[in-house]
Amino acid sequence: MTKFEYVNKNIKEVKRLAKNGIVSSNLIAYHDVVLCYKKYLHLKSKMLRYQCVADDKRISVRSVIGILKEMNKKMKL
Repeated sequence: MTKFEYVNKNIKEVKRLAKNGIVSSNLIAYHDVVLCYKKYLHLKSKMLRYQCVADDKRISVRSVIGILKEMNKKMKL
């Protein structure tokens, strides 16, 4: 299970944990970036998808790539 799948499945719990300071609030922001990226899957060019997400979220393309890599990693159990 990837980090994105886990957060997506348990979003209410993750938000509660972030609110109490147990997990980083970046996790929720990263989840939003991945959801935004999935919105642009209809575009053929991967770089165009990265650019659209970067423009929507007001972050760099390099940050989008890093976030997607991080959220697609397998979770260690």
